[in-house]
Amino acid sequence: MPRLKSTYQILVADDDPVARELVALALDGRGWKLTFAADGNEALAVLETMTPDLSILDIQMPGINGIEVCTHLKKQSGKRFSPVIFLTCEKDINQIVSGLEIGADDYITKPFSLAELEARVHALLRTSDLISELADTREKLASAEKNLLLAELAGATAHELGQPLTALLLQIDMLRSSRPEHGKGTEIIENISSIANQMRQTLEKIRSTDSYRTEDYAGGTRIVALGDNTNKKG
Repeated sequence: MPRLKSTYQILVADDDPVARELVALALDGRGWKLTFAADGNEALAVLETMTPDLSILDIQMPGINGIEVCTHLKKQSGKRFSPVIFLTCEKDINQIVSGLEIGADDYITKPFSLAELEARVHALLRTSDLISELADTREKLASAEKNLLLAELAGATAHELGQPLTALLLQIDMLRSSRPEHGKGTEIIENISSIANQMRQTLEKIRSTDSYRTEDYAGGTRIVALGDNTNKKG
């Protein structure tokens, strides 16, 4: 079972001070940062400064209610999983279903057990951590797949260009041996030879590169860099 961290930020929004105190009793002592809001307006003000790792929202609050805060939070968090637990005194199942439909992840009906709240918070934080780890793993796999594709493409490119380039260098040697040592034709041959050798050096870089980085290029595009430092990745 994944071990919970000690750096979570948790938003608690409830207009009932007793409920806020009970949440604090259930979750205090773990090093987590608990931020309290007495209504929906205060909760939205908190969300302007951070996206919490988990939020506990009372559905019924004066002014902006918990459902509206949850809607705002889910839009703000985007692809990041920021779970929400609703606290509600409502017995109407429709109210609870409405909250779940707009993005809430769990709910607890007041009065609630401190042990139950703690267990549900722990479960959602573990889920959030697992989702984050999965996203990191996917990113690493995508990067590895990209490097493998680039390596295969580089190998194919070096193979396809290597043979005609070798033939070109051989033809240059034949021209060089058939021309006098001085003259305009000789200068042209040497210029072609210099360009061909630059191409050969580039192919050698491609063959020897086993990891890749990208750099900004003209027009806002990015290209694979073939510098000597092949351990850098982008």
